[in-house]
Amino acid sequence: MTCASSAGPTQHRSLGMALAGIAFCVLLSLAAMPLAQKKLGATANSQAETIRRSVVMVVVVNESDGVLTPISSGSGTIIDVRGFILTNAHVLYDANNRRLHDRFIIGLFRASHALPEFVCSGSPASGISSPTLDLALIQCDRDLQGAPWPGSAWPALAIPSTGSAAITKGSRISVIGYPGTASGQQRVSAGTIREDQSGGEYLKTNAYIGHGYSGGIAIDAEGEIIGVPSGFRRAATTQNHIVVPTTRIGLIRPLSHLRQFLSQALPSFEDKEEK
Repeated sequence: MTCASSAGPTQHRSLGMALAGIAFCVLLSLAAMPLAQKKLGATANSQAETIRRSVVMVVVVNESDGVLTPISSGSGTIIDVRGFILTNAHVLYDANNRRLHDRFIIGLFRASHALPEFVCSGSPASGISSPTLDLALIQCDRDLQGAPWPGSAWPALAIPSTGSAAITKGSRISVIGYPGTASGQQRVSAGTIREDQSGGEYLKTNAYIGHGYSGGIAIDAEGEIIGVPSGFRRAATTQNHIVVPTTRIGLIRPLSHLRQFLSQALPSFEDKEEK
C-alpha cells in the first residue's frame, strides 16, 4: 500500500481527517483490482451470513513526522457486540521496528461483491496481546472523523466456552479472511485437516492460508469455530542434497488456545468498559 495522509499527532480532528483519507485511499487501491468470490459450501445461508459479517479487515497504520501510512493488512473476528475483535498478535506488530503499529483501521464486511466499509480506528497498544499464543484482543476508540467511537451493535461470533467440534484428520473446514491477493474482498478457503493435532500448537490444513488471512476465523462443515488462521509453512524434501519445497501447510491456532487467551483478556477488557 502506498497511501499516506498528514495528521497533527495530538489533534483528534487532524487524526480523523488523516484516517478518513487513508481509508478512502485504501478503498481506491482495492477497487482498482479484480474481485473474486467463493461461497461457504453447505453451511446454512443465515449462519454463513452471520459468520461472514463478523469477520473484518484490519489495516495497520504507522505515523512518522505527522504522516500516517498504511503498512499492511490482516483479518479479525468480532466476538462481542461491543466491538471486541479477536486477531493475531503479529497482525498488530511492526517486526521491522520491533514495536506495535501506531493505529489500526477496521473494515466491516458489506456483501460478497463489495469492498469492506471502513468505520473506525484504534490503538494496538490499548489492546491485550499474547505473543506466546499469537493472539490479541482490540477495540476501536475513534471514528474516522477523529471523534470518540460510540460503539455499535456489531454482528458477533461468540467463542464457545465449552465443548468443541470433532476435528480429525480429513475433517472438512473453511477459513475466512481478507487475503492480500483478493483485492480487499473477503474470501473463503476450503480444505481438510491434515493431522489430528487439536491438542497441539496448531491444527494443520491444506486449505489455503496466505498473507491477510491471519486473524480471521476457521470453521468446520457445521459452521462451528475451530480456531484462528495464523500462518503457513512449506513442507520440503531433499533431492540430490537440494531442499525442494513440496506442499504448503496452513496453520490454525486451535479453539483451546482461544479460550485460554480470552479467559484472561476478556475480563480486562470488560473492566476497561466499566471505567
